[in-house]
Amino acid sequence: MGCLSICLKYFFPISCITVATLAYCMYEPMPIGLEDPWTMRFILKFNQLSDFLRGLWLGEENAFEPVGIRLRRDLINKFTKGNRPNSIKVTDDRFDKIPVRVYEPVSTQDEVSRPALIYIHGGGWILHSVESFDAVCSRLCEQSGVVIVSIDYRLAPEHTFPTPFNDCYQSTLYFMTDAHKRYSVDPRRIGIAGDSAGGNLAAAVAAKLRTTSVIHALKMQILIYPVLQGFNMLTPSRIMYDTTNQLTVVPRINVAIAVSNYVFGNCKHVPIMIRNAHTSRQYKESRYGKWVSNDLIPDSMKNGAYIKPVEDDADDETAIFYDEMLNPDIFPLMNDNLVGLPKTILLSCEYDTLRDDAYFYYLRVRDAGVDVVYRNELCFHGALNFATAGSTSSIHFFDIFVDFVKLL
Repeated sequence: MGCLSICLKYFFPISCITVATLAYCMYEPMPIGLEDPWTMRFILKFNQLSDFLRGLWLGEENAFEPVGIRLRRDLINKFTKGNRPNSIKVTDDRFDKIPVRVYEPVSTQDEVSRPALIYIHGGGWILHSVESFDAVCSRLCEQSGVVIVSIDYRLAPEHTFPTPFNDCYQSTLYFMTDAHKRYSVDPRRIGIAGDSAGGNLAAAVAAKLRTTSVIHALKMQILIYPVLQGFNMLTPSRIMYDTTNQLTVVPRINVAIAVSNYVFGNCKHVPIMIRNAHTSRQYKESRYGKWVSNDLIPDSMKNGAYIKPVEDDADDETAIFYDEMLNPDIFPLMNDNLVGLPKTILLSCEYDTLRDDAYFYYLRVRDAGVDVVYRNELCFHGALNFATAGSTSSIHFFDIFVDFVKLL
């Protein structure tokens, strides 16, 4: 009885202290209007904890080196398994020797002219796969009734540009000219989409296809919180939603790490990129700089956290990769000619370092005469993945995406 009374005496206060401590650690100020603040608090804290543990285990300097990237890939694949609905059929295939996964609605298998969406997953060109996006693509196929083709392109840093781009371009071209037949897809009803780095690849592929002699052009491109330029690393959103403000899934330094790994296969250029010291004053004042000028972002999209940055300028010795920054196959926003693109849908998240890339691209394609729609929603980078985890605001974002896919 003595042990029981001692347990009862201390259990309640210890439990209260534990709960209060966890609540304090979990608490993060959330923006007004966010539908599910506690879900997002959990997701953000989980990301922060996983980054901390990975850095603790490997050392911060190795977290984004090949060993750290491979560890993160393994963890992502392990924790993103989902159950597929019975309403879809899934086939692993190869298009021009490139692995793809095709999702078909069972309800439309007897139809002869189905729409299809080529989907390119995100992950900063270094993470994720068709496996980790299986839940996203399964849900997308089920809700839209559209055939989904998910491309398993090779990743950096093992495979730098142009390999990921070529994988996506070649498999897309193969599907549009040949493989669509065996999946009963109407070649006039094919679109392309991607999120984050996948949005980058989708935009680059769509632009490149304009120069290809395909019988039917893409009907639509849907770019979801895409990274479209590496020229201006100090845009308002990359400043406002960086790590100093905890409302971020992708800190600004991670954008630089991803770009550097994609282009060079290492992180050695990250320190100068995050200071905008990889471009000279001459280039900042050129037409390229004007395409990504902070002055283009409306005041309504700059809140109290935005402070006009003090930039460093590169000299001829430190500005060693202008060709890469201006290559439209790497950064579609830097394309001199955007005329003739398919109907373009741009979906960005307000609380995202990459938000402004979508807005810059919206202005450029609009001025090129392209039929374009821009939506900026109150949610976070990675909303498509968070939707499969039950985030209310992310589910709303996913539903908007589905509504556009249904237009194919």
